[in-house]
Amino acid sequence: MKTSLVALIIVAQCVLLIVNLGEIYGLKSPPPFTQKAAMARYVVHNTNWSVVSTVSRSFGGIPYGNVESSSDGPINNSTGIPYYYISPLDFVIKDAMKHSQVTATMSLMETGYCFRKNYDPEDPRCARVTIIGNLTKVADVKELQFSHHALFSRHPQMQYWPKDHQFAIYKINVTKVILLDFFGGASELSSAAYFAAKP
Repeated sequence: MKTSLVALIIVAQCVLLIVNLGEIYGLKSPPPFTQKAAMARYVVHNTNWSVVSTVSRSFGGIPYGNVESSSDGPINNSTGIPYYYISPLDFVIKDAMKHSQVTATMSLMETGYCFRKNYDPEDPRCARVTIIGNLTKVADVKELQFSHHALFSRHPQMQYWPKDHQFAIYKINVTKVILLDFFGGASELSSAAYFAAKP
């Protein structure tokens, strides 16, 4: 009984944390669903992890999805480019070495917005974005400095990750964006439209 009560308290605290994430990060409201590119940028910027899917080398070519911490920039500076800090031990990197095209999916459920609105994760109004593009290692010195700050400022635990795991910074070179933020089906956005918008 005591164990169940403790577990219930922990769950309640986790729910409260999710609900208050918007306040913690100063999260402003999403743009109207009619502003597709702005909504896509909003979702990408205000989420901190995504499911990156690859064509699997280890599992016979079937699609494989893995949760990866992400950032498109510090809280006050959105670029629209998803950056990742990943070890070569990760299946995502193993797969991308052979087939670099990946997808990355993010959902507003992560921010607490949908919870507050009582939206199910599959409700179209709980906006979700899938980024399509090639996963590449960041090599440019200036971009490496920026992306390092982008990731570590939002994921401070990264500084303690094992050095012998050879983590490196990667990004998705965005070629297409798929957004679902309202009833009636998903919208396809060009990379040009996506990058032209502001979150």
